Amino acid sequence: MHNEAPNVAPLVDELAAALANLGFFEVIYVDDGSEDATFEELKRLAQDRPWLRALRHAGAADRAQRYAPG
Repeated sequence: MHNEAPNVAPLVDELAAALANLGFFEVIYVDDGSEDATFEELKRLAQDRPWLRALRHAGAADRAQRYAPG
């Protein structure tokens, strides 16, 4: 996700509703260097959702480097 703070909570709610019948599931969001409050919002939402994980890329790599294996 990149600069999507206002959209995080609605998307999390939609995913929870769509995946609820699976029993166990995990959703991992990767903040892609957002300059807004996207990562903070993800962390806040994850506090009471054990199936939600929020990760953040370290550094200021360009998009190609962020998705490179390794």
